[in-house]
Amino acid sequence: MYHFAFVSTHFVEFTAKGVDKGNAVRRLIDMTGIDRSCILAAGDSMADLPLLEAGLSFAVEHAPDALKAAADRIIPSPSKAGIDKAFQFAAMQLRADRAQQTEEK
Repeated sequence: MYHFAFVSTHFVEFTAKGVDKGNAVRRLIDMTGIDRSCILAAGDSMADLPLLEAGLSFAVEHAPDALKAAADRIIPSPSKAGIDKAFQFAAMQLRADRAQQTEEK
């Protein structure tokens, strides 16, 4: 069996059933013990949907609506420094989480 995802109007990705970016990240987490909250994932096509289940997720502004709905945040396209903005947001989030943990102690 195969899994397929429409990446654009002219491009379809085919993979073996059960092989996708989300499974790859889950396997990486299992192998390394990395906490899921430390994972940042960004996508722009439906092939990236399983990937967005890991950690903090971002969808590019031109992504399909279903992908944007699954993401934690919407970012500009890479040509508009979208990935940079995702990292900046993640760093701010991490600082805020650490400050809250310090206050709770």
